[in-house]
Amino acid sequence: MGELSASQIAAIRRTWDKVRPNYKGLGAEFFVYFFSHHPEYKAKFANLQGIPDGQLQGSSQLKAHGVRVLSALGSYVDNLDEHAVLEDLLKKNGRDHIPRGLTAQHYTNVFNCLVAFLEQKLGGDFDGGAKSAWQAAAGVMVPLLSTGLQG
Repeated sequence: MGELSASQIAAIRRTWDKVRPNYKGLGAEFFVYFFSHHPEYKAKFANLQGIPDGQLQGSSQLKAHGVRVLSALGSYVDNLDEHAVLEDLLKKNGRDHIPRGLTAQHYTNVFNCLVAFLEQKLGGDFDGGAKSAWQAAAGVMVPLLSTGLQG
């Protein structure tokens, strides 16, 4: 697994500390943003079927999923310097998503949207160093998630 530098980890944690206090609101907002860029992915979420797009952000189902995803991302951020722990967490996430038919490309698209979303939401707090650090983190995490998808 590739390693992130101490400065990359610090940039990721600095930006994530701005997200951490509002998982519920930002999680739902992220998924609305994500579905606006990848509407075909909404079909992967059985509990969101029948909810009109305009009502998604207020949906308890989407809020709950957003909290779960951002909490998981928070655990990855917390363990960026604990490679064995990070690897176990990411592979388990991949295994958990096998029944949903996800691929590495799905995870890549999530991370690409996450970076763009953070850049939009955090403005000047999400500088070029933070963006490149998050992109590097995706380059570390997606292969491990993909390994988990193999079972």
